Amino acid sequence: MLAGLILCGCSTARDAWPQLDSGQDQRVLPDRGPRDLAIDQPKLYWDLNWDGASADSDAAKPQLDGATGTCSGTWTPVSAGTSQILQDCWGSGPANVVVVGNGGTILRHDGSSWKKESAGTGTILRSVWGSGAKDIWVVGDVGTIVHYDGGSWKKQTSGTGHHLRGVWGSGPKELFAVGNGGTILRYDGSAWTKMASPVSYSLRSVWSGGAGLAVAVGDLGTILRFDGVGWTKMVSNTTRPLRGVWGRPGAIYAVGDLGTILRHSGASWIAETAPSKTDLYAVSGAGSDVLAVGQLGRIFQRGASGSWTQATSGTSIWMLGVCSVGGTAAVYATGLLGTLLKGC
Repeated sequence: MLAGLILCGCSTARDAWPQLDSGQDQRVLPDRGPRDLAIDQPKLYWDLNWDGASADSDAAKPQLDGATGTCSGTWTPVSAGTSQILQDCWGSGPANVVVVGNGGTILRHDGSSWKKESAGTGTILRSVWGSGAKDIWVVGDVGTIVHYDGGSWKKQTSGTGHHLRGVWGSGPKELFAVGNGGTILRYDGSAWTKMASPVSYSLRSVWSGGAGLAVAVGDLGTILRFDGVGWTKMVSNTTRPLRGVWGRPGAIYAVGDLGTILRHSGASWIAETAPSKTDLYAVSGAGSDVLAVGQLGRIFQRGASGSWTQATSGTSIWMLGVCSVGGTAAVYATGLLGTLLKGC
């Protein structure tokens, strides 16, 4: 059963993860610099421990809404006390949910209310991920990286001036950050170092499923796979910008412009049909369901049938991030004008 939002670098799920060893794409794609919205950084980040259960069993899946393990699709607005663009969110539990955004915004919910915390910077903060309540990482523009150690937020040395758009890890000593110019950084528990990248255009999101498995997505339909040694291209069969990536045992999802939804479950990336051709900015899990958010308040939900349907968000504001909160049935979505929704 679900143990909470903690990192799974465990060996139990390794064979159950989609095997990304096929379909590597060695084509050299032109760096055409596709449309880059100033508001467009998502990435919701969620990693789970299935307590050694088989990835094929019900116990291996996070259970929301009782035995069904599904998201009801109910969304309500939450007052976050800001009008700043909210880019992303992450939570280890109901008393520790973090939202980041423009103007150096960091908001934390302590179980009773939302409070603003000082990031020590006024730059745009685009992505957040943590291995626990006392180990939280945030990345943003101009190479900004800040870290929370349980006491305060401290700026870290990134070694790059590129905008960083996504961060994710599989533990406190294994994290990746990606961004403009094909930038890929890796953290080993002591310092961030730059990794060789097979592309020179923007990478917009990264997700890690444990040691030896990470996926990054970006412009021109780029999907990169990390195998524990280096990064290589994969065939995505699209040139549309991909803006969000997330996975669980059995499947990895990537979303992007014009309703692009891709799913990898073992052999290759397969396109799935979205309810509309809306640009999508982030993807995450909610129990056994999967959620994607995007323009005009769109929230798409993939249930047990394998089909995507549109949930009622109650807003037409663009939503940029989505995250599940460990140990609860709560899911948050973040967006423009300080918009924050709580769902499922």
